[in-house]
Amino acid sequence: MLHHAETDLIRLSTTDPLTGLANRRQLEGALKAWSSTSERSPAALLFIDLDRFKTVNDSLGHAAGDELLVQVAQRIRTASPAESLVARLGGDEFVVLVTGDVSRTPQDIAAAVLRSFEAPFDVLGRPHYASRSVGIAFSEADGDNLLREADAAMYASKRQGGGQAAVFESGLHEAALKSLRIEQDLFLALHREEFLLNYQPIVDLSDGSLRGFEALVRWRHPERGWVSPADFIPLAEESGLIVELGRWVMRTAIAERARWTDSS
Repeated sequence: MLHHAETDLIRLSTTDPLTGLANRRQLEGALKAWSSTSERSPAALLFIDLDRFKTVNDSLGHAAGDELLVQVAQRIRTASPAESLVARLGGDEFVVLVTGDVSRTPQDIAAAVLRSFEAPFDVLGRPHYASRSVGIAFSEADGDNLLREADAAMYASKRQGGGQAAVFESGLHEAALKSLRIEQDLFLALHREEFLLNYQPIVDLSDGSLRGFEALVRWRHPERGWVSPADFIPLAEESGLIVELGRWVMRTAIAERARWTDSS
């Protein structure tokens, strides 16, 4: 009985309770074991993330989200080689780790995973189509780098519109670091008063009269100078800071409009 209890504890500590897949702890153990092998073979890691999964939880509830995750896990496991390790890292993030010689290339596995999402899922008795982004990384040395690089490739896939696979390239790591720095600086920018508004006039073309202004938010970083809205607006949306930024824009625009009235 003690042996069975110990076995159950080990299984529970390395298994995701929702999907039955390996969890992060088991994945990290597998990566560590592969990295420490003296004559290790190349490895590949696929990082799979659902696109816009948050909207499922927000609109249908967490029970529906969990139902979808269970089905997603089953499809990824079916699409992956039997000798691979399929894990759920948490949330809507899944990983397929392939080490040694397998019958299919990582790109073929990624294609099979993408195809497995083509048929609708059954969520609350209704068909639901889910999009996914896949990042692929290869390595012959470091398991930590493998996970990080596959994550960066997955975000590159999302930036390209999602629903596809992207292979890690060296420039993706620098892009990921840049995005992380900008995201962290965003949280400080409002308190440091680094944002300002530019106003673009709206003119009636029929008579040339001024009808209003469009308020355009701009960010002047103390070290990097002007940061393009194309760089910080998507990150503000992803992080949820866009709500606070929008409130700041409204307050500032209204206050500045009042000052124009007072000075006229």
